[in-house]
Amino acid sequence: MKLSGATVNTRTVFSFSGKDGMHQITEKDVTDMGAMIMVTGQGTTPITMDILIGLLVNHPDVQERAYNCIRDAIGDRIPTCDDKAKLPYIEAVILESMFFVYFDIVSYEKLVH
Repeated sequence: MKLSGATVNTRTVFSFSGKDGMHQITEKDVTDMGAMIMVTGQGTTPITMDILIGLLVNHPDVQERAYNCIRDAIGDRIPTCDDKAKLPYIEAVILESMFFVYFDIVSYEKLVH
């Protein structure tokens, strides 16, 4: 099968039994699922970032503390994944902002407009 110039194999990569019989997942199914994950992430990431920035702007005390935590933990260099353990407050701020994304989407409208 041809799809946008790429060959997509329809061979079965996984089979399982369900209440209504046997089911198969093909390479095309896996490709389609991967594409769907990429597309859905394009919408949620900007909304999450908008909410995080909006919350930091509206709570300068949190913004200042977050800045100081980053500066104290890693200085002026670019952070790496290894720095995550040194930044529990930053992780808490990010997780708190995600609460607004998933449970209070109305906040997005208030913060952006």
